[in-house]
Amino acid sequence: SHAVPAPETWHVLPSREEDMAFQMIRHTAKFEIDWGEELVAEPLVESRKKQVAEFYHAIKCPLYHLPEGGTVEQGIFEVDRWLDHHRKHGDVELAMRASTVVSSRSSRAIVGVCLVNACEPDHVRKVLHQGGSIQHIAVAPEYRRQGLATKMVQRALTIIAEKRPAFDAWVEEDDEAERGLYEKLDFVFTGVED
Repeated sequence: SHAVPAPETWHVLPSREEDMAFQMIRHTAKFEIDWGEELVAEPLVESRKKQVAEFYHAIKCPLYHLPEGGTVEQGIFEVDRWLDHHRKHGDVELAMRASTVVSSRSSRAIVGVCLVNACEPDHVRKVLHQGGSIQHIAVAPEYRRQGLATKMVQRALTIIAEKRPAFDAWVEEDDEAERGLYEKLDFVFTGVED
């Protein structure tokens, strides 16, 4: 196991004119999460990838290289691409356990999805990849601003803590909601940008 850089070496980046994605990081931790009576949170299982893709399509969720969202087939492709990457370069079982599919108990409809990366820590670049990160997070519009994204990230941090020391997320500079989510959870900027 290698050490995570000390939090005092993480720092806030100055604002820039161009659109950039910035890495935010924090140590993993264990959280007690109350999903309430109406919601059911489960790890991702392969048999639900079509339902996840249908959810992405229904809410016009941006996918990799598809900022306006895509078809159900493109959503399935994205989930398959993520799974294939973990089969080759990571811990697919940990990634699937740390990922969350949240459904309404009454309607059984998916209302939130958080795909989590669980790749091997990068010992060369150290801060860049500590082994756990958010691949994708989406919440149905009628469930936003109710803490669902926060709970999904807390669940990811809790599961990833079993095997990884830190967790990161990439935030678009102009995405204030996403930045606020991670700052509220004590993520800080690393100085790495893309």
